[in-house]
Amino acid sequence: MDFLQINVGGDTLILHGQGKPSVLRGCLRRPTEALNAERCREQLNLILEGNKTATQQFITALQTMLTKIEAGQVALLSIRPQAGAPLYESRLLGGEFTWLVGSVQPRGVGIRLELERQNFWELPWMFLPLSNGYGKDTTLPLLIDNRADHLGENNVFCAADGLPGDLPAPIRLLVWNDQGDGVAVQHFYAGLTEGETPPLVLEAENAQADPDLGVVVDPSSQGGAYALKQGSGQDAMCLMSWQVDAAEWRNFAGKTMFPVARLKLTAPPDLWVWWQVYQGALVQTSLEERLPENRLLNRLPSFHFPFMLEGISISGDLRLELWGQLAAGQTFSFALDAVQLIGESTWLAAVPLPEGNLFPGEILVMDSLSEVFFCQNINNQALRYSHQKIGAGLWLFPHQAACFSFVFDEAEGCFPEKQVRVQLQVRPRVRVMP
Repeated sequence: MDFLQINVGGDTLILHGQGKPSVLRGCLRRPTEALNAERCREQLNLILEGNKTATQQFITALQTMLTKIEAGQVALLSIRPQAGAPLYESRLLGGEFTWLVGSVQPRGVGIRLELERQNFWELPWMFLPLSNGYGKDTTLPLLIDNRADHLGENNVFCAADGLPGDLPAPIRLLVWNDQGDGVAVQHFYAGLTEGETPPLVLEAENAQADPDLGVVVDPSSQGGAYALKQGSGQDAMCLMSWQVDAAEWRNFAGKTMFPVARLKLTAPPDLWVWWQVYQGALVQTSLEERLPENRLLNRLPSFHFPFMLEGISISGDLRLELWGQLAAGQTFSFALDAVQLIGESTWLAAVPLPEGNLFPGEILVMDSLSEVFFCQNINNQALRYSHQKIGAGLWLFPHQAACFSFVFDEAEGCFPEKQVRVQLQVRPRVRVMP
């Protein structure tokens, strides 16, 4: 052990290594004791030798820190196992100390310090090397488009060796709005798909034929077109449906999907939508959700891809149907550009607070561990809160390749030609230090 320190609310107490108090002559770290799946106990034997005043000052400082920990202040135990190694940190949850039996002597005293901490260590934040058509294995901000078609891509990829450690690690996403178009970003959705296969995108113009469904050629739409469904009345109806072949289905079998829809026109008033999933028979009907009437980028209800049994070949494709119903009978038009499918357990969204857009010249910092996100001015580094967190967060597994996908909107709409740059930071976690 090269260095050991307690940090509580910015106050530090070095227990071993350079900078420790002169009264502290020794620190012996005992084997860690597991308490449950989330907590463990560290035992430290401390030897104090010095004048009475210095000893009392050390004990008072230690008592104060333990009291602050019990009061809920953020506290960390930091350790460097050997010289040149990175600093490992673990969140402290409680602590107490007692005198070592027979150690109270005129020249010094022995203390047994017991600290409860989270059952893992964290390394410093690091940038993930990312790749797409605009760059390869770079930790610099990487360009992405607000589209997933032949004219652009909204994905970045991380290789399987990108993350050290042995536990799932939280992701911090940095979104740079610096492409000189003067357009502010409002909502920003990010998803993670394991492996190197991008998530499924349902293009509306590729929906199955329907007499009431028309395809409108539009260069400003993803894929160069969108679909328009017209109807009337109060009865439920299938708005659009897509065939998903067995090969694509296999990539997402057993997963719950989080769909994000890009509309060309705002939704009709009081339109409720849901999914029906067919594989021969109807295998699932999702919950119903009401679409907002003032946004072009909307989350749709989640649905579940059926499992595929190992070793058994299921013939036939999957059919996804998007259904809708108006609360009051009326004529309506439903214009859909595309639906991006993201894994339900691995997504993160930034929803703007009042006047909280990502303005040009700013970086939106989306931390999976935070409940509120902030923007940072690129020039003067000034910070301001801007967005609320929605979603479970982005968590990367060690030694697992991953595809990150993004879709976002602006104050005036949801334009495929809009571009931003992204960086990803990860904080590796380990159960046991090397």
